[in-house]
Amino acid sequence: MSVLNRARSRSQVLEGATPRVSLLPPSQRAALKHEKTLPKLLLMIVASAAVAALIAGAGFVTAMFAQQRLDVLDAESNALITQLAEFGEVQQLLSRSQTLTALRQEATGEEVMFIDLRDEIALGLPEGSALVGFSASNGVVDPAAAEAPSLCGPGAAKLTVTIRSAQFAAAADLIDRMSAVTGFECAMATSSTVDASAPPAEGEEALPSSVTTIIELTVNEEARSTRFAAKEAN
Repeated sequence: MSVLNRARSRSQVLEGATPRVSLLPPSQRAALKHEKTLPKLLLMIVASAAVAALIAGAGFVTAMFAQQRLDVLDAESNALITQLAEFGEVQQLLSRSQTLTALRQEATGEEVMFIDLRDEIALGLPEGSALVGFSASNGVVDPAAAEAPSLCGPGAAKLTVTIRSAQFAAAADLIDRMSAVTGFECAMATSSTVDASAPPAEGEEALPSSVTTIIELTVNEEARSTRFAAKEAN
């Protein structure tokens, strides 16, 4: 009896079970598969687009910040260039000031003190002559310490005047006219040289030859006292 029941149970078909094999035709199965796959594919496309947009946005933001930084650096560089240019101008002004200071140091106080006498001498220059050199030595000069003996006395100060002219006689004419200079005591020519290639004086025409003469002028206390009185008046 039990054997019969077992055979029956094996031959019975279970009701409500789903068959494992799809009975749909291949076209319908492909359509169903496509319908299931399409949303996933669309989702992947949207996700890829979102990731690409994020990457592009990050790159754009990075480029924007880099451009802003570059603009700042360019502005700082331009400001630095401007400062360097200003420093260059200041350096030029400083160099010019130092040059002027050196020139002022070279101009001794004695020359400045007797500048009025220089103007008087220049007014008495003979025609065709030019004053090309002037120096002064204030105070009494010890004749023993001088390099060469002088026919003029020590005086209160000695002025050295250098003129350039076309003739030797111009120096003698100027020495005669120097007697009218304030505080005049003595004047004499110490040297004369002829230079055929010497350039003409400023404002003068070129000469075939020129004579350069150095004149030593000795003045007394009157020349200095006049200058001191003018300084005190100022």
